[in-house]
Amino acid sequence: MENGGDETDETLQTQMSMLYEYIDRHPDLKLTDSYMDNGYTGTNFDRPEFVRLMDDVRSGRIQCIVVKDLSRFGRNYLETGYYIETLFPHLNVRFIAVNDDFDSIQESDRDSLSVPIKNMVNALYAKDISKKICAAAEVRASRPDVIPCGTAPFGYMVSDDRKHYLVDEEVAPYVRMIYRWALDGVGNKNIAKRMELLGAPTPGQRRAGQPADSSKWNAGTVLKVLQNPNYTGDMHMGRMKQALYKSEKVRWTSPEEWKVRKNTHEPLVTRDDYQKVQELISSYNKRKMADDHFYVEQRERMQDHFTGLVYCGECGRRMDFRRYMHNYATLEKAVSCYGCRKKSDVQDIEGHVVYEDFLKIVVMDQIQVLIKSMCDRKKLLDKMNTSTGGKRSMLSAEKKMVALTAKIAETEERQGQLYENFADGLLEQEDYQSLKERYIADRQRMQAELQELEQQRRKLEKTVNRYKDLVKHLESYLDKRDFNEALVKELVERIVYYPSGGIEVIFKCNDVAEEIACLLEGSD
Repeated sequence: MENGGDETDETLQTQMSMLYEYIDRHPDLKLTDSYMDNGYTGTNFDRPEFVRLMDDVRSGRIQCIVVKDLSRFGRNYLETGYYIETLFPHLNVRFIAVNDDFDSIQESDRDSLSVPIKNMVNALYAKDISKKICAAAEVRASRPDVIPCGTAPFGYMVSDDRKHYLVDEEVAPYVRMIYRWALDGVGNKNIAKRMELLGAPTPGQRRAGQPADSSKWNAGTVLKVLQNPNYTGDMHMGRMKQALYKSEKVRWTSPEEWKVRKNTHEPLVTRDDYQKVQELISSYNKRKMADDHFYVEQRERMQDHFTGLVYCGECGRRMDFRRYMHNYATLEKAVSCYGCRKKSDVQDIEGHVVYEDFLKIVVMDQIQVLIKSMCDRKKLLDKMNTSTGGKRSMLSAEKKMVALTAKIAETEERQGQLYENFADGLLEQEDYQSLKERYIADRQRMQAELQELEQQRRKLEKTVNRYKDLVKHLESYLDKRDFNEALVKELVERIVYYPSGGIEVIFKCNDVAEEIACLLEGSD
């Protein structure tokens, strides 16, 4: 439920009470939670409580949504229609708008044209209200005897006649402290920590009268105080604008768009101090942008070339890629390394860090060893295929298959002869049955052995062809020791670094290399 910021908490509570009574009157409904976006417009679906509602809907916690009317759910007719007509039916979520007499469980309500028409009317109404509010705000800003709508800045309170700001003596000293610390060079984060230590109420707590532990100071809160020009005693109107009827979202305007009235209330800081703080903020932002650009360049220059491949040999965890600077004058990061996640403290890091440059050398050396050994084995494999002994070794499986095929045929022939002997009365029933079962068992055993040899032969051919294709591809990299990231990612499965300094490179092609090695050893 939303109220667009133009209804009181009492009005919202009245609406909620009506919904609670409706749920109580319907035993098929059970109250699970309440969602109320106080101060947010229904034309915007990026509302905190609405987001929480949809999270609960998608998790299955909510199966039915009850609102006062369709406009309380949303005033953007396209998005409202999408939720009611498409998303909720897909998620099997029931939707009820009490005052609009709409219940998605009723087919007549689902098919009614009144719902999209009402959604469109609500959207047009919201745009009309937005246009009137914008016009009223323009008129209000031109009058010398009024102040902006809403609450006063932190450190002030609105006078009873709502024509000017009065100093809030309870929290005004905190505003002065924030500016003094900023002028002394204290960062926003540290200022926020100091305000927390002092137990100072936050602007949100002061505005809403919330309990002291409901929110905390942070750098963003401090920045908003430091960037508010109203503390100089001048009224600045139009710093933030929104025009829903133009589909314009909330935006911060430039100082040239502000309407300023001088000396309308007591200042908490001088104009000079405020201007100095703005210069400090601008200088910090420029420096931060330069630093961000610098660090982006550093990251691009020093990329992780072994992403997800380096593991700690002690704990088995993946090691993190880290960049360190050796030149603290230029802040240039001069070295990159991989460190164990478990050993993040400086005193524990010794023996659990391996430098990337060293890793590149070791891995490329190991890749060269792999390529050379695979090329040598390929030569032996080719020699074995061309030599008499090699041919004999490679054909041994086929010879076994031929011999088994002949034995199977001989067994089948004997089994046929056996039946003829039985038919001619040369064999008794019992002898015939016994010999028949033995022949059948022998034939089944030999057929199984023949099938296994066939599978082995196909697997061997596939392995040899795969090995030859791989070696043919890798031969072009022989004796090339320059780092090749693409080749590393193609061949390396993982790199294990041990605290003793040992490095183990595990290759993806180890299986086929081992099979060829076994084949060559068997041929010897």
